[in-house]
Amino acid sequence: MTAGRGAAGQERTELRKAMEAFVDAGFTGVQLRVHDERGEWAGSAGVRELGQSGKPPTNGRFWAGSNIKTFTATLVLQLVAEGTIGLDDPVAGHLPEFGLDRRITVRMLLQHTSGLFNYTFQKLVDGLVKEVVCDGQAAG
Repeated sequence: MTAGRGAAGQERTELRKAMEAFVDAGFTGVQLRVHDERGEWAGSAGVRELGQSGKPPTNGRFWAGSNIKTFTATLVLQLVAEGTIGLDDPVAGHLPEFGLDRRITVRMLLQHTSGLFNYTFQKLVDGLVKEVVCDGQAAG
């Protein structure tokens, strides 16, 4: 395991053990960065890539992919609960710079029913590009 020391050389043994538990449970590698009242601490455990011995960097970046959908939905629902936005609000009113259809609502985005395709294009083995809509159905 790789681990950095935070303010005042903190070891953060409890965090190291938690990262090791993830690796022991089958995760390839873990990166962790904490900034709290004890200072800043960064560490990693496991390997950077399956079949390799390189450790995950403590200053690494990674693609979160679909994992971010859950966090985004949670944040949006908190804003709904606060009354900042409404589930039936047109998204175009909140994100005018994207030129979205005013019929698309916040609720539709959260339910993946807006009809907007994924912003990534998946290349097939034969080199063709396949668009994927938000709910996982092929667009073409």
